Amino acid sequence: MLETATIFHKISKANPEFVSEWIKSDRLLGRAYLFNNQIDKAKSYAEIALKNSTKEKDNPENVMQVHYLMYELETRLGNYSKAEDHYTVYDSIDNVFRGEETQQNINILNTKFKVEKKNAELKLQKAALQRKEMTIFFLSFGIVALVVLGWFVYKNREKKQKIASQIQQIVASKSIIKTQEDERTRIAKDLHDGLGGLLSGVKQSLHSMKNSFIMEANEAQSFENTIDILDQGIRDLRNIAHNMIPENLIKFGLETATRDYCSYIGHSNALKVAFSPINMEGYHKDFTHSVTVYRIIQELVHNAVKHAEAKNLIVQQAVQSTTLYITIEDDGKGFDTNNATSGIGISNVRNRVSVLEGTMHITSNHLGTTVNIELPI
Repeated sequence: MLETATIFHKISKANPEFVSEWIKSDRLLGRAYLFNNQIDKAKSYAEIALKNSTKEKDNPENVMQVHYLMYELETRLGNYSKAEDHYTVYDSIDNVFRGEETQQNINILNTKFKVEKKNAELKLQKAALQRKEMTIFFLSFGIVALVVLGWFVYKNREKKQKIASQIQQIVASKSIIKTQEDERTRIAKDLHDGLGGLLSGVKQSLHSMKNSFIMEANEAQSFENTIDILDQGIRDLRNIAHNMIPENLIKFGLETATRDYCSYIGHSNALKVAFSPINMEGYHKDFTHSVTVYRIIQELVHNAVKHAEAKNLIVQQAVQSTTLYITIEDDGKGFDTNNATSGIGISNVRNRVSVLEGTMHITSNHLGTTVNIELPI
């Protein structure tokens, strides 16, 4: 891989008019060095690709892959904050590709809705004008009755329009989220079952070959290094698949997946995470609902890890009657809820809570932050 990437890099640099090829060659060479565990060289080429990505005009996917390479490198180096920044850019570009067609459909629906709303308002105005003309011929009691009746009709129509708009937004959001999760699941399964199985088969073949050949000491060591690199590739592949759709969420459900995620966060960060499930045996929902709840918790925990500077974090899930209660609480520095509600993370959480027809309340001060969510089940 490294030899091929090096040749491609030389060819690309010989054609400076092809900016996309420069970036791609630096990116591929950086990835080759990464797979060869030459982190410094990998980061050097990745940073060159990142710098040149500002000149990219025709291939946004190239820029997206550069940021994903930077995310892998910073993660390997333990720079989790920088890694998350690059992943956010990568995910934003990725979401644009996936959401472009859906957004066009939403825009068409919104346009139709605005036209219908305008026609309804014109009809109401015309009806109001007719009622005013008729009031000349009625006594004061009739006038009052018509005004009251008109008011109730208007409020009822307005309420119906508002409900219809909310339902339309929820349906559109559900469609987007389901499409994203279905795509994540498909890619994760392809990676895990397809490429993962293939690499595992290669590993087994190499082990069998090792016992069949007589090799010099340096050859045996090189063979072992190759197997180690293959092992790392398999682990990285499984980690990517797990991040896209947690396997334990599919096999064991929401409670186990959340417990494992909290345990992972607690071990990989200087943060003590306590998970508290209460009466979760009463939670029986489909996978789409479970994965949406999991993404909500994942986003809130990520925000606490990245921004709160907290030492302790509590994650609680509780089922009572027909409601799932979620509480995320930290002892960090807090934030101004008025200025933070428009952030991408909080916006994503609010959107998912809305899709599940739930409510969310945030309280934050210098002693920490508490997020309470109620979801009907």
